[in-house]
Amino acid sequence: MENHTYAIDYESYYDDNLSITVQGPKMYAAAADAYMVSIVGTDGLEYVGAPSDAPWGAIHRAEWVSHNRTFDRALWEAGATPDSPFPSRWNCSADMCAYLGIPRSLAAATAQIYDTPVDKTVRAKMNGITFDSLSPAAIEELEEYALEDSRLCLRLWEDHKDSFPEQERRASEHTTTMALRGIPIDWDAWDAGYSALCVERDRIRDVFPWAGTQFEGKPVPLTSPRAWARWCAAEGVLPPASIAKKSEALQTWLSQDHPPAAVEIVEAFQGYRSINRTLKVVKSMGGRSEGDTCYPSLKYFGAHTGRWAGDAGLNMQNLTTREVGGVHLRHLFGCAPGETFVICDLGQIEARVLLWMVEDKAQLDLIRGGMDVYEAHARTTMGYKDPRPMSEGDPTQRKMAKARVLGLGYGCGASRFHSLAKEWGLSVTPAEADEIVTGYRKANPGITALWKAQDDKFRGSIGGDWFMKLPSGRHLPYRNIRVNQGTHQVMAETVLGHPLGYYGGKLVENQIQGIARDILRDKILDVEREIGNVVLHVHDEIVVKTSVDGAEEVAKRLEAIMTCSKDWYGTLPLAATATITRHFDK
Repeated sequence: MENHTYAIDYESYYDDNLSITVQGPKMYAAAADAYMVSIVGTDGLEYVGAPSDAPWGAIHRAEWVSHNRTFDRALWEAGATPDSPFPSRWNCSADMCAYLGIPRSLAAATAQIYDTPVDKTVRAKMNGITFDSLSPAAIEELEEYALEDSRLCLRLWEDHKDSFPEQERRASEHTTTMALRGIPIDWDAWDAGYSALCVERDRIRDVFPWAGTQFEGKPVPLTSPRAWARWCAAEGVLPPASIAKKSEALQTWLSQDHPPAAVEIVEAFQGYRSINRTLKVVKSMGGRSEGDTCYPSLKYFGAHTGRWAGDAGLNMQNLTTREVGGVHLRHLFGCAPGETFVICDLGQIEARVLLWMVEDKAQLDLIRGGMDVYEAHARTTMGYKDPRPMSEGDPTQRKMAKARVLGLGYGCGASRFHSLAKEWGLSVTPAEADEIVTGYRKANPGITALWKAQDDKFRGSIGGDWFMKLPSGRHLPYRNIRVNQGTHQVMAETVLGHPLGYYGGKLVENQIQGIARDILRDKILDVEREIGNVVLHVHDEIVVKTSVDGAEEVAKRLEAIMTCSKDWYGTLPLAATATITRHFDK
């Protein structure tokens, strides 16, 4: 059995209130009834039936594969399987597909590769249906459906596993391990945060004049555009063309003279939506928690560039770092007494990678000497000569340098930069934005040359596919490249499926994000191997849980690991700073 591989696929009860999307894999598995498992092996073994009767003892020394391993492993660990050793390795064909640029879902992947449609009607019909209520014919239909899923999963894996590199397999495995390990939650902070958000939501609700009213016999939604329009008409107020927080129309409207009540209602629209979004996240955290541990999950290779993405209804990659209603979402994750987080991020990683890719020796030498990226940019391209650090000598110019580095490296135009500068609190006229963009491009010829080189390769592949090779050896696929006849924009399809328009700067952005992701992948695996207990990683930061007594040593080791070079990026100057904190923080 040791040389064979077995596809494992569980079937379990679900309904609208009990599902992975609602509870996440770990907590769903703890509550769900896993009534069936199908097993298909490369040795010809096929089994479908109750998990308690499956031949676990005969297959545990072999490798297993599931299409969405986190789901199946969560059920296995929750006790759906009698006592049985962990397999020699548990692979994920869905993660493999995502890495290869194949659709992640089993149905879409097999349809694309084998022209074999998978009918998910049988599974869809099981919503809210218990296994015990099924007729013999329905059970037979479900068994054949489950077996076919396992057959296709195994076929996918066997046909393509050699194209799934070991380092990526390990990153995929770690993603599942981390999801089922969980992260500490501070229930006192959670309770206080939930209560504060409810109080703030109720306060904002009272701002709306139409709160609790009805129109044509139906309750009026608080954020109803029609109710807002009717109120404005009655009060003689000219409403803004848009109430989107960052819209230019709203900013212009707010700068004008309007009745205080109208301004308060506009602010209430934004506040109420923000509070409700935050409350939804807080509730999701609570619903995914057991004891003092929350079990969120990440999606390996959830983006075209390979970055991890939010999964199962809770996006840990997009927790806001600002307070909402007096609540900081990250602070709801907190360690028990005697334990702490050590958080370490790769400082300014994408800006460093971009300079490294274009071999900008002047800036890289300053950075290797200990200068941060923004000051190096200012000294080499903006004429900053003061011997003092910019944070002391000219903080305003440093802010502009940061805006240039973050905003202009990927082809951003003058109009867009003008808007970004406003968001960052910089006073820039449209004419000044145009001068800044022109000056940046002139002072960074290596970057503009990289835009052109990638654009030329991309456009040269019109009518076919193009695979952008990264220094790690990985490729970013762009498929079915074509010209949109309406807009003349060059489009391509990625693993996400829908066509998008690309140009040189956007392609370079993908390239740099992909490289930064590959570096982070290496760091995650190194930190897990050398320190252990990685409970979360978000973009370019890694979070480790450790004892308070050993935190200082762990912080030093983390910084050393994060700044250690690998063969494929040996000359890239890396920087990392570790923070010791009981609560998750930026």
